Amino acid sequence: LRAIAADPADDTARLGYADFLEEADDPSARARAEFVRTQVRAHALHPNDPRRHELEARAAELFAENWVGWWAAVCPAVGLPPPLPPP
Repeated sequence: LRAIAADPADDTARLGYADFLEEADDPSARARAEFVRTQVRAHALHPNDPRRHELEARAAELFAENWVGWWAAVCPAVGLPPPLPPP
């Protein structure tokens, strides 16, 4: 996480984190691993590549399904209140 924070554009660190998440016995962590990998793959494609749109849509879907749980762990660490799920 420190490597990602130090250089968020470093895909190697992000993909290493995705590998770590994939090994967890937690569906939310595995979804986050897929989210990270999907973002990396999308960013590597030309903006007009139709596969990029598909990958970005998948990343948005994963985020919409999981953001509350993902952010719940982050908020206390940065001094924010926990996120509230939409009604």
